[in-house]
Amino acid sequence: MTTCPTCAHAVAPARGLELRAGALFSGSGCVRLGPVATAIVRALMAGPLPTPALAERIYGCSGDAPDYPDKAINTAVGKLRRGLRPIGWTITNGCGRGRGGAVYRLVELAPERIVA
Repeated sequence: MTTCPTCAHAVAPARGLELRAGALFSGSGCVRLGPVATAIVRALMAGPLPTPALAERIYGCSGDAPDYPDKAINTAVGKLRRGLRPIGWTITNGCGRGRGGAVYRLVELAPERIVA
């Protein structure tokens, strides 16, 4: 179990999800993912991450990093939320403390909130 970087409470890793060959599978279906979306989901399956840590995990020191990786992460997460909703998952962003930015977390939706 990991801890939330914002509030230090214990957070269980995402269960019921399987990431294979650019696709995310859950009990409700599957969704195809691009390379950045795959990297975001892979990082968040282990536990919540603040925006700068997520950007570092995805882009690291590569020359492929965009000029503003935090904004690129925010945009990619927004698009990813729309794809995850039909399979019963979303990404929440709790407020980070100080300048750490949002803390992203994979969360399973309640059945009545799933929109196809």
